[in-house]
Amino acid sequence: MLESALKFQRAFERLEEEDPKYKVELEKLKGTPKELDWSYVESLVPFLKIFYDATMKVSGSLYVTSNDLFHVVYGIACMLKKETSSKVYGHKVMAKRMKAKHDKYWGNLDNINPLLFIAVVLDPRYKLEYVVFALDEVYGKDNGGDWTKEELHDKVKGFLDDMFKNYSEMRGVICGSSSRSGGSVEPNDENEECENVEDYLKRKFKRKRIEDRAGETTISELERYLKANIEDDEDKNFDILAWWKKHSSEYPILGLMAKDVLAIPVYTVASESAFSTGGRVLDAFRSSLTPLVVESLICGQNWLRSSTLPIDMEEKFEEIEELEQELKEFCLDDSTIMSDLVDDD
Repeated sequence: MLESALKFQRAFERLEEEDPKYKVELEKLKGTPKELDWSYVESLVPFLKIFYDATMKVSGSLYVTSNDLFHVVYGIACMLKKETSSKVYGHKVMAKRMKAKHDKYWGNLDNINPLLFIAVVLDPRYKLEYVVFALDEVYGKDNGGDWTKEELHDKVKGFLDDMFKNYSEMRGVICGSSSRSGGSVEPNDENEECENVEDYLKRKFKRKRIEDRAGETTISELERYLKANIEDDEDKNFDILAWWKKHSSEYPILGLMAKDVLAIPVYTVASESAFSTGGRVLDAFRSSLTPLVVESLICGQNWLRSSTLPIDMEEKFEEIEELEQELKEFCLDDSTIMSDLVDDD
């Protein structure tokens, strides 16, 4: 709205000269906008546009958004931190209020869902190194926080390792489970009868080797991915889902993780609600809808908007009129037949 108003600055100035009522009405409030007001608005537009663009970015429903939320949240955090030291008094006051609201939800690292970090690690354009760098900019001790860079790395890596281990166990590759599923596991030492010592040691060594290699395989897949070269983040046409589809054979366990994590949609609160001290944006009727009704409305709207086929309304109206005419003639014929039957009786 402010960006649109700036384009009509001269029009408002002309209106003030031509329409005396315009000036009288605004004098009842804070008066007509002065040159200083226009300059302040012009400096404010780029500041507020960041929030508008961020809202539009993560509120999409036709593309992956789970890997974008991290960039938005911590990009805003760094920007607000910078603006709190702004030389423009209005920007400084506004940034401090916004930062207080932002820190209420994102100020404590321990309260943040770790999937927010893992989604970015699974983005081959950034991976773990970028996540640690961004967190250090917000929570690092060198930037006024409580965490060292090593602690941040260990925390995120711990989340990643735990999740990777769980997915590995589901695939049955931890501790020789893949071998057991294939029926190739040797019997236990307590139950087996060895003909000689050599066979006993060979079988025991074989089991140990299978277990060790299984563990090395699961660890090396994650490490290979993290050490591999990152993709170009300047490529605007980069499709993360297509990338994982192509590389899922190379990283099968990480591919399963990406399939689940990247499928999570990001539901955002409207920026006017998140950074406003006013009332709620949602009215009582909208907020009282049941989850089933909300899901039905969302799916219905998505289906209706997804149609790209052009509809010729005139042609459709003609078809409807023809159908109505045929129906009318059918009803007339039916009534004529009934009247003839009555006359015959």
